Amino acid sequence: MAFINQYISEEDMQKYNIREIWKKIYPSHSYKSLDNIATLNGKYSWTVDRARNIFFIMMLSGTFESSHLSSSVLSLEGKLVKIVLSSEGGSWDNNTRNGHQIWGLHSIERLDKSSISDEYILERLKEALKTHQISGIYRLTNTYSVSFTF
Repeated sequence: MAFINQYISEEDMQKYNIREIWKKIYPSHSYKSLDNIATLNGKYSWTVDRARNIFFIMMLSGTFESSHLSSSVLSLEGKLVKIVLSSEGGSWDNNTRNGHQIWGLHSIERLDKSSISDEYILERLKEALKTHQISGIYRLTNTYSVSFTF
């Protein structure tokens, strides 16, 4: 099975402790405020490969001078990795509705202090981002491509 973008069911929210993951990344937010910032239309979303027990959640983008940075979490068989990505550019053509996003890597932090190699993390991250593209389930087109500087 490959990665797919989807809304997270309440069952999966509980099974994978999604709110707790958000709280681990953003400890200063209450659960109510997390539901407001983490969802669109009241729904959490992810890019998931159920067969390999891997999921990716794009969390929040930076503001002001760090607006090109986006925090995310990658779960590899239950091992959590916080990843900060940088938007290195891209393009969008309104006529053809084709787009391209260039992702860069700002930082990797193993939240569970696991020994997963950087190479393995980056391989899975690239796979997830090829499906997530720029906005996951909220993307406006299927003709969007991604590339990486890492």
